[in-house]
Amino acid sequence: MKSIQRNLLVFAEHYQAIQKTTLTERELSKAYLLMHYLRKKALHKKKDLFAFHPLSRNLLVKLMGNGYYPILKELKRVGLLEVGGWLSEDRFVESYEVGKRCKVYRFAPRHFSGDLIEVRYQDISSYGTSKHISINKKVCSKLIIEDDLASLVINTRKLLDRAKEHRDNIGYHSVQVGEEIEEANFKVNDVAAKKSYWISKEKCLEKCRREGSTLIKDGRRYYISDLDYHLYHKKQHTFLSYRQCIAWLKEKGFYVHRNDTNNRLDHNLTSLPKPLLQIIKKDNDLVEIDLSNSQYAILAHLMAKNKAVRKKADFILFQKEASTGILYEAIQLAFSLASRDEAKQMMMEICFSSHRYHSHYKTLLKLRYPTVVRYIEQFKKRKVRQYGKDGHKAFAIWLQKTEASIFIDALYFELKIKRGLFVVPKHDSFLVRATDELDVRKIMQDYFSMIGFESKLKDDKDSMHELDTRQ
Repeated sequence: MKSIQRNLLVFAEHYQAIQKTTLTERELSKAYLLMHYLRKKALHKKKDLFAFHPLSRNLLVKLMGNGYYPILKELKRVGLLEVGGWLSEDRFVESYEVGKRCKVYRFAPRHFSGDLIEVRYQDISSYGTSKHISINKKVCSKLIIEDDLASLVINTRKLLDRAKEHRDNIGYHSVQVGEEIEEANFKVNDVAAKKSYWISKEKCLEKCRREGSTLIKDGRRYYISDLDYHLYHKKQHTFLSYRQCIAWLKEKGFYVHRNDTNNRLDHNLTSLPKPLLQIIKKDNDLVEIDLSNSQYAILAHLMAKNKAVRKKADFILFQKEASTGILYEAIQLAFSLASRDEAKQMMMEICFSSHRYHSHYKTLLKLRYPTVVRYIEQFKKRKVRQYGKDGHKAFAIWLQKTEASIFIDALYFELKIKRGLFVVPKHDSFLVRATDELDVRKIMQDYFSMIGFESKLKDDKDSMHELDTRQ
């Protein structure tokens, strides 16, 4: 099999640890390939280099060949690779993992320090080697994405300066801790326990007092950790992720993949940090056309088409608020919440938590949207009976599949395949030339009207145009 030379940025401590192994040069390349794969997964899926990711036997063979086990064993021996436990057989995961019992892995955060070193290695894996993707049931070359990405002006110096500025601005002022946090319920990443779970603020603070740790809200994520440890590793993680994204774009190390589970189209820009994306948009005269309250507008659309759903007043209210892009603001106002983010957290909890999980947030939403909450819970119960205890995740995947059907198989196919426009899809949005913005918005509006999808497109901050696609 023909090998491909790739580059990867690693921390000095990672590099030093991997040099202490007894791996051959060929095995070292496979170890770096594994690090590359987990890096891409972390940046794209959770934007968290500390997150664990499942590696089934089938995937490991594709990545590293049949001799993968001694390599994993050696990486674990020198403390580089950590195992976070087993995935249960009934967990709803990627298609290549369904029915497989596999472990979850990450590279040790304690080695995330020191200077960044660029290493080059030979990729001889069979993973992700296809040069085609399916769009609207048509086989299309990945070049339709890669060529648009390759045409972008990438000002490396400007991007690196922004990365350093962002890293240096991380400090105590950039997070909330303990009682400063206003949200009553959330999903927390327990760093020491190496797991995440939903919990109330009250119980979480009690746990922190008992263990001598700190409850931290960082952006929209919550952690139980030591504050100084968190901030140090956040700086390290942030700078590495920014530098790696820049390096892949600079050297045209593009990846294009249609997700097997939710059908989303993933590539370098879908996981690019917003501060870097803003620079690229400005340097290339691009605007972003984004759907407001996308997942919930899609949910309202699917429920409206379902004849079994009784269109009561609370559903009509939900549909109106989601389709006009004011859902979070309406919830914040209705329940006198501290922030719009808290309203968003409430809706995320409804969509992503198990139907067995009960909280004050769910109680409130049941009062305002009883038809919607009941519909979601019944959907999840059916999927749990079908897939097992993690089957509730099928609900969010269903919404994402519908989003992909609309944005990739219908709109992207029309805009790119049929009309040949420069357009880069980003899940529920498109990056387009400013000169094409009005035309693209009109095409989107016409399609939404054709399928009866009531929704609203956001204004890009660099654009004065907005279309309300409600009928």
